[in-house]
Amino acid sequence: MGDHPGNRTPTGTLPLPAVLLCVLLAGALSMLCAEVLSGASVLWFVTAWGWIVTLPLYMVHLVFLFSLAVLFRRTSLTSLYLWGVIFGLYESWITKVTWAGYIGSEPAGGTVLGFAPAEFLIIVLFWHPVMSFLLPLLLFETLSSSGADDAPLLPGHRWLLARGRRSIALFSGFALIGAAFLTMNSAYNAVSALVTLLGSAGIVAVLYKAVLKVSRDNFSVYSLALKKKGLILAIIYLAALYILAFFVLVPEHIPPAPTILLTVLIYAAVVLLIWLDRPISGNTDDYGKGTILGVCHLAGFLLLASVLIAIFSIFPPLGGAAGTVIYLLLIVLGPVLVITVAGLVLFRFVKNRRTLKSSRVPEENQEEFPGSPGK
Repeated sequence: MGDHPGNRTPTGTLPLPAVLLCVLLAGALSMLCAEVLSGASVLWFVTAWGWIVTLPLYMVHLVFLFSLAVLFRRTSLTSLYLWGVIFGLYESWITKVTWAGYIGSEPAGGTVLGFAPAEFLIIVLFWHPVMSFLLPLLLFETLSSSGADDAPLLPGHRWLLARGRRSIALFSGFALIGAAFLTMNSAYNAVSALVTLLGSAGIVAVLYKAVLKVSRDNFSVYSLALKKKGLILAIIYLAALYILAFFVLVPEHIPPAPTILLTVLIYAAVVLLIWLDRPISGNTDDYGKGTILGVCHLAGFLLLASVLIAIFSIFPPLGGAAGTVIYLLLIVLGPVLVITVAGLVLFRFVKNRRTLKSSRVPEENQEEFPGSPGK
């Protein structure tokens, strides 16, 4: 990585303890956005499983895929969404949810070609790309900038994070989604839901303060990009996790070979789209063009989610209706997102090819007529 503008030094100069704390902070943010706001891990921090299995799973997936994005210069919003889809496909090999539905229950809409359609559309096409991957990165950028105008951000993220109606509406929407799902999956127990939310936010706050102290307030989202040794360790961990979980965790949900082959083809399609997406040359974000959200704004969204949890717990029919409507909307939003992203990638790819082709025509004509001016 190159130097960043302003008084921030290259992220590669961060001491190892600071890098490890950054990775832990990113993992805690992913847990908060994905597992806590979905209500899948109520009071996770008081269980060994939460610390030993769930947190590392989210943490390593996030930093490994983000590191690949930086390494291959595929860090645009469209590319990051596609990396998030790869993130979400772990729900096939590890939990088998996209194949057989949630553990202990049947698929919501039956199965199609060996897949649970509702679960696949929500988990793979929306929840993990957005809530497990993109949103934690946005929050990490917000924390690392502390509202500074010169903070190194990922391309296109300043537009999303700039203070104004757009960012307020975006994060308020996330607060609403999380409050509805967390309340429902906490059986409308306000104490359980609030302790889960605020406890997870407290872990994030402690890690954030530790990162600030060790890094001397000199870190950015690029601090999460692993070096060679980190990538190797992440590959070893993920390979062991996938192989072990595939054969040990609900092995009765392992699908027939055609479904597994189709899953592999989905990976291939996503990787192809990432490859077709235009690479980003270095850090191309516009610096100093709008102040982004600060920590105080994030505290406000946390307060909003807490108030909504209290309301939904007091009026369960309202919470249930909100959760059901959001669930149905996400079934539609997932396909809309992936179709939009794929369309943008293919459109830009074709446009760039035409631009390159048209730019070569004058050169070829000039070579064809050596007597032209300048020869």
